[in-house]
Amino acid sequence: MSILHSPRTPWLMLAIFCVAALLLFVAAAGRDLGLIGDMKRSSRATVVKREIRMPIVIDQPALARPGTTGSYSSDNATFPKTPEEKPNAVADHPSDKPVQPETQGAAPETAGTLLSHSFQPNAKRFEAAFRTDQPVEGTRVFFKSSPALWVVDLLGNWKNAARRVNTIDQGAIDRVVIGEHERYLRVIFRYRDRETPKPDEPPLITEKADGFAVLIN
Repeated sequence: MSILHSPRTPWLMLAIFCVAALLLFVAAAGRDLGLIGDMKRSSRATVVKREIRMPIVIDQPALARPGTTGSYSSDNATFPKTPEEKPNAVADHPSDKPVQPETQGAAPETAGTLLSHSFQPNAKRFEAAFRTDQPVEGTRVFFKSSPALWVVDLLGNWKNAARRVNTIDQGAIDRVVIGEHERYLRVIFRYRDRETPKPDEPPLITEKADGFAVLIN
């Protein structure tokens, strides 16, 4: 029997055809075969980062509204004031409203000291004298109720070297208390009758070069 009539002949011819087809495909594709590997690698998800740049806008300072005085400036930080503003306004509280004394001035730059005090009570009025190592150039006074008392503040940096709590045996005032604070030295004159109404006139305060005096009628 010849080789052409062998039962393996069709399979042999099929194998030869496949090899020939593969060689033809390789010859035709050439360099493009390398793209197959790149296609596998590029099938993975790719993260794309984008940088977005936005302009920064700085608002210009607003101009003063009509009807206002003053100006706004980033150099001196001066803000406009409306006509309704009242500098140095005092809160309108019936019991805490300060009564400005007749004599006022700037508080001392260096710390002063209250050295001593003396009291002269009687049936009609109460007198107190305080001695200091510096001139007194700034005070304020106001009334408080329940219990009734007068408060006198020495403005500025003051220290107390005298007796702090003083009990008075006679007269309308029964106690004088001195307290140190950061920006003032406070002297409290408490009435013996705690329900005493607010007097018509505030205490008379006299500032001196070596102290001050308080007269309560």
